[in-house]
Amino acid sequence: MANDRPTEPTPTADGTAPTESEETVCDALLDALSYSRRRHLLSHLGGSSAPVSLANLADEIAARERDAPLADVPSEDVKRVYASLYHSHVPRLEDADLVEYDRERDAVSLRERSAAVEQYEALVARC
Repeated sequence: MANDRPTEPTPTADGTAPTESEETVCDALLDALSYSRRRHLLSHLGGSSAPVSLANLADEIAARERDAPLADVPSEDVKRVYASLYHSHVPRLEDADLVEYDRERDAVSLRERSAAVEQYEALVARC
């Protein structure tokens, strides 16, 4: 049964309601972080000071998802992870202003202190 009560915006730290644009950013950010594969990607990038190739990210994420060494992960699984990163997850994280994808180098890096990251940190601080 659906909840028919209207939702009320969560007040900001100063007690005011968030603006529509703040809510839009938060919604986009939460949507971007709603998949574990994206969170794994961000976690891996957070431990690197340089861009990471999409192939290396696919290797790391496939091994992490299988909870196995990369040598034990079938290459088809790694290819599927790579394809999902390339076609879905990295573009969504780019749209949320969390990562940059360098197509020439096929490498991904975290954006530095983007507005989205600041929104995320503010959101986490509220929870």
